[in-house]
Amino acid sequence: MEGKKPFSFTKWAKSRKGQQVIICVAFMTIPLLLLFVFTYLPFAEMVKFSFYKMKYLTPVDQRKFVGFKNYIDVFRRDDCFGALKLSLYYMVGAIIQLVLALYLQNQSLRQSVSPNERHIQIQVNRDSPLPQLPYHALVPVLKLSQHF
Repeated sequence: MEGKKPFSFTKWAKSRKGQQVIICVAFMTIPLLLLFVFTYLPFAEMVKFSFYKMKYLTPVDQRKFVGFKNYIDVFRRDDCFGALKLSLYYMVGAIIQLVLALYLQNQSLRQSVSPNERHIQIQVNRDSPLPQLPYHALVPVLKLSQHF
């Protein structure tokens, strides 16, 4: 293995593959960091606070640890179960709407495309001020609809 050159991080980082990896990692790191700071960290603090008896402005030294007593009190209240039932009602309604929408979309796709066609049909408006892709890029890839 005399012909094999040692790995150079700077050379790899300047290469196309290295640039792609660095950009992907950078674009993933920033949103994940924001998600952690503004979602997971406050949630963890909220769970920690739920084990203490305190008001919002109670100083740290006057908090009293009560364990699961707060949770026991919440589950003994009838109004909390009413809110839970309402949330479950809305969740089931959202799932039914999603299933119905997917079913209807699937039915409309079956009617608009014949079974022998294995490609995507797309409508392109050449006069659109904001096309999503250049027209010349779509021509070789997709069978264009004749509605333009």
